Amino acid sequence: MWKSFGIVPNVVLGHSVGEFAAAVAAGILTFDDGLKLVTTRSFLVNQLPNGAMLAVKADEEIVRRLINSYERENVGKWIDVAAINSSNQCVVSGETDAILEFEKFCNSQNQKVTLIAATHAFHSRSMDCCLDSFGAVAASIQIQRPNNPITFISSTKGKAMKVEEFNGSYWQDHLRHSVQFTAALETLSAQNMDMFIEIGAQPVLTPLAMTQLPNTNGKELTFCPSMRRNEENATTLLTTLAKLYVAGAEIDWLPWFGPTRTRRNVELPTYPFQRTKFW
Repeated sequence: MWKSFGIVPNVVLGHSVGEFAAAVAAGILTFDDGLKLVTTRSFLVNQLPNGAMLAVKADEEIVRRLINSYERENVGKWIDVAAINSSNQCVVSGETDAILEFEKFCNSQNQKVTLIAATHAFHSRSMDCCLDSFGAVAASIQIQRPNNPITFISSTKGKAMKVEEFNGSYWQDHLRHSVQFTAALETLSAQNMDMFIEIGAQPVLTPLAMTQLPNTNGKELTFCPSMRRNEENATTLLTTLAKLYVAGAEIDWLPWFGPTRTRRNVELPTYPFQRTKFW
């Protein structure tokens, strides 16, 4: 959709399963291959026992201390760090009963936590059983070499990736290892970007990026959603297009107006007291 308005990315960054979409946007995966990886991942994970995930409002060091304390008190139970989203937010994964117990344990320590709507313990040792099968499928995918390369920042490695680094092993690590979103944002900040669009049904990553991306080149940073819950898609689209236009992006307006929509220049007043309607 955004490409139809002449908006193409210079850098892409995905969080967890969003990395597949980012790889397609960067031209590293074809759409069909990206879909194949996502469906294979879903099929294999659905064969695993259910699990749970919990957001913890604390930095990685505090979260790991909490996990160590919990595991000492509950021998045989385990909790893994699934994502490091910011300096004060991590996500943990584990078996459902362990996560529910860990939630109570955190509450007893006056540590703020929130259960996440997840069916499985993603980015944890719970994924180990399907890694070989998923890696075999991922290894069969032909990695593309786009003519106009777009920088891909991996939230698995926390760094910018080269095309040749995308292999079956990478996508295994992507499924199993923690999401290094904070490190990825640090890498993104070095790219000197000033306009950011989140692709998703609701801007979830944008607040994390807004609090962590410094203004390094003197220009105001612009953050835009693609969609919002409880808002008409056309309203969100036009608001984002307007914000990008004001920020200096070159917009191709033809897809919006189209051949059948009439366009006319409107001379607007410079003050709001004229009480004249212009549309």
